[in-house]
Amino acid sequence: MNIVDKYIEDKISGAMRDYIYRNSYRELDLIKSIVETGEVPDKYDLSSINRVGDKALDNFYIRDIYSHHVSWCLVNNLWISDLYDYIKGSKVIELYAGKGLISKLLQDKGLDITAYDSYKWDISTKYTEVLNFDCVNAILQYPDNTLDYILVSWIPYEDTSCIDMVETLKKHQPNCKIIYIGEDYGGCNACDEFFDQVIDFDYNNEEEYELFKKLNRNFQQFDGIHDIICIYSI
Repeated sequence: MNIVDKYIEDKISGAMRDYIYRNSYRELDLIKSIVETGEVPDKYDLSSINRVGDKALDNFYIRDIYSHHVSWCLVNNLWISDLYDYIKGSKVIELYAGKGLISKLLQDKGLDITAYDSYKWDISTKYTEVLNFDCVNAILQYPDNTLDYILVSWIPYEDTSCIDMVETLKKHQPNCKIIYIGEDYGGCNACDEFFDQVIDFDYNNEEEYELFKKLNRNFQQFDGIHDIICIYSI
């Protein structure tokens, strides 16, 4: 039994488990393929993933399975390529990397990026090497003023370690920018104090607004989720 089927067997009750296998087998096959190959599609068929009406319950289970085995955000190859084009040649590390899929895909394109995670949750299955450091100690692995970007995706809700991350960056990497993937202020990621400490895009600045649109033009969301890609200064 593969790890996706085992997760379904362990976490989902019999009747609902049969329902998911019967109605969402295409989505499950896609998740299994990503787990086995580490490769993601150019884009997802959102009409299949984000269903409505009497199929809406499928969204919850598919998102749960995807989040546990792949990533909390929908990772597709097109927005990874857009992000790579923006940061290629830069010194980048990923914090809160989880299973490391985003770093793996950027590495495949040629980016020198190292993934870090505190291992506070189950990341026994990894797509690339994920070093066991919390966000502060990961930053302290690098000489001052040597990091260009910190990549973070789906910082846990109300997790205050991201405040320590920003304070450490201000002290040791003041020119470093944060590539933030997740919901914005008041959403399901990080804590409000984090957003108070960072400087968002100037959406009235045409150049910055065009960058925001380019980074998000191929980004996709689960139904009811409002995550985006932002670049924060500190």
